[in-house]
Amino acid sequence: LLPSFSGSEDYDYPTGDDRASFGDDENSALEAYVAELKEKKRPLKSEIKKLKATLEALEAELEPLSLELKEAKKDFLMNSLLSNYNKKKNPTEASTSKGPAADLS
Repeated sequence: LLPSFSGSEDYDYPTGDDRASFGDDENSALEAYVAELKEKKRPLKSEIKKLKATLEALEAELEPLSLELKEAKKDFLMNSLLSNYNKKKNPTEASTSKGPAADLS
């Protein structure tokens, strides 16, 4: 909204106080609009606060899972490398051996 201009352009306003002033009903409308926006903002701020707390809790829950996944990937890679190494080292044992149970027969 633009301010309403009151008075005549020919009239001399030495202080400039009355050149651009809002009418009383325009001020009231703006004040009501600002109050309405503040009321709409309050529950949104509350919701944001709740969502941030939920996000922090989920991130805290995610951290140990990420570490566990990282360890599992590392273990899988180590087992794969060890298995490939054993196959290259002893090709006949690796293909015929069935682990510790095969030695008990």
